[in-house]
Amino acid sequence: MFFQRELILNVLLAESRARRGRVEGTRQAGFVTQKLLVALPPSLLSGIDDVDDLVKTHKPEAERLRQLLYSEDVTKFLAESEGALKSGATLDWDVVSKAANLHYYRTYYEKGDDKDAQEDRAEEWLLRGLLMNPLHADLTAKHADVLGMMDCYSEAVVTLERLNQSPEAPAYVEQWLGYFLLFLPNREDDAIRYSKKYHERFPDEQDSLFNAACGYAQKYCKELRRSKRSQDPDSENRRKALDLLKEALDKEPGYREVVRTEWIEPDESFECLSNDEEFRRLVELQND
Repeated sequence: MFFQRELILNVLLAESRARRGRVEGTRQAGFVTQKLLVALPPSLLSGIDDVDDLVKTHKPEAERLRQLLYSEDVTKFLAESEGALKSGATLDWDVVSKAANLHYYRTYYEKGDDKDAQEDRAEEWLLRGLLMNPLHADLTAKHADVLGMMDCYSEAVVTLERLNQSPEAPAYVEQWLGYFLLFLPNREDDAIRYSKKYHERFPDEQDSLFNAACGYAQKYCKELRRSKRSQDPDSENRRKALDLLKEALDKEPGYREVVRTEWIEPDESFECLSNDEEFRRLVELQND
């Protein structure tokens, strides 16, 4: 979720790459990438926030990033890269890593069938980069994220758990595991553990608090299904879910809209709390 140094134009290699016949537009794509780095919020560059949250809750920043990602220079560079690949040209790391990252960030801006197609393109370029550099931690994490977008959560978790064993693993891998594990059966406790561990290391971030709250909410929903009850005010899982949600919302109140609209949909984490009066007050959900 943040750009690595490989994205920045390596001026020292520019001349030698030009002699080998590099993709047209690579140099300009490097300049655009530098603009992207300047435009991105510090929380995104550090891995505390992700692009999805940026798109949902920080519209001005998201729009600036979209304009850069879909600029004429970037579009030309990506088209030239695809064309060179189809013609049988051998692309170097500079081209492949830039294309992989740019396609990855574009996935957050597409909708419907276009999003599915963009996810496929991003995965293809990320895998191409990983064939060249199998131990590249950032591309590995981004590949896991794309797998999650494609609903391949088991594969995403396996990829992230393997990466987490490496000393090169970015710190945010624990945060991502705290999220992706929520989609696997009976892994809520692991999701909560990773989320809490990450938040202990970075107490100023809130995403892991939201994820841990979701984990406890899912456990509470399972309790209700087993007991065939609609509510249980004395449930410890309910209490922990609401306490963590309140703590996160106190620091990030703008996220209430997402919680009260998206998180109570069928099969979402807080579905069984949609009629809970304390939850409704917390997220300012109006009674019908």
